[in-house]
Amino acid sequence: MTNFQTLSLTNLEFLYFDSEIELEQLIYDGEGQFSDEFGVCYKVSEDYELFIDFRVSASGKIDEYSGDYYHPPYCDVSITELEVSIKEVYINGDTFNMNKDSILELEKLIKNKIW
Repeated sequence: MTNFQTLSLTNLEFLYFDSEIELEQLIYDGEGQFSDEFGVCYKVSEDYELFIDFRVSASGKIDEYSGDYYHPPYCDVSITELEVSIKEVYINGDTFNMNKDSILELEKLIKNKIW
């Protein structure tokens, strides 16, 4: 049995998100902010996958112009704040408890992947 406490989180191989995360579109649709839950899967080793349920909260600035006869319409969304919080961690489908430092490292890893 593998001791998961000794595995390095820096060697995780990204596999997939459970749904597409397009921050700018989600912020635009939410009129400047949104919060939702997603999942992400990483390969830990040949035999183990790490699946993480997490919540994303983001806000941003929307600069939109409908255009006129002389100027085309445009829309620009800039992200001003992004928070990721881990809800649950699974290894090969089984719930796994991690220490606070590992959770913070995973949150940073996910945040860097989506932004």
